Amino acid sequence: MKKYKFLFIIIILSTLSFITYEKANANISNNKYQKIEWENLIPKSWNMEKVVKNAFRGIKVEQISEDEEFAGDNKKIDLAIKRLRKALDTAPVNNSMNGKYIKIAGYIAPLEYTENRKIKEFFLVPYFGGCIHSPPPPANQIIYVRSKNGIDFETMEGGAMLSGKLEIKSTAKKDMGVAGYFMQLDNIEVYKEEQNI
Repeated sequence: MKKYKFLFIIIILSTLSFITYEKANANISNNKYQKIEWENLIPKSWNMEKVVKNAFRGIKVEQISEDEEFAGDNKKIDLAIKRLRKALDTAPVNNSMNGKYIKIAGYIAPLEYTENRKIKEFFLVPYFGGCIHSPPPPANQIIYVRSKNGIDFETMEGGAMLSGKLEIKSTAKKDMGVAGYFMQLDNIEVYKEEQNI
């Protein structure tokens, strides 16, 4: 992990630009599922920028050379990254979303497969590569999803629109992150480009 600390910091800081704290206008479709945006899962009182600043208090990241970073001998940075990961893994959820039937678009990070190679458990995340190619998003931006019959990953590589009942339930998967939400999948559709995720 020491080799990737600099990358970790950059990804976390770039995540700040992705997450906005304005309440999104959720559209209610003609069925029981309310379409929501990822911002709806973040409590108004939680601020990612403050979390990052608190984790890196006393450290001026811009003054750290790349050589020093990759040498892995900066204990202050090691401690800051541990503080940040703990804060992200325990990010508070929006309690008002508990028990709601929702529809949300995102990307699939597979966790468990059926015998015939269908995905039966996965994390749904707001951006491509979350939990797999980059550090996991905050817990309030990860939904742990179970599918009774499993889904074909090939049809969902670009993104998916999921429907189901959202519950507040923390689920940790080693090296993949911590989800603050759970959903038993009712329906999944291939995400269409004109529907912005």
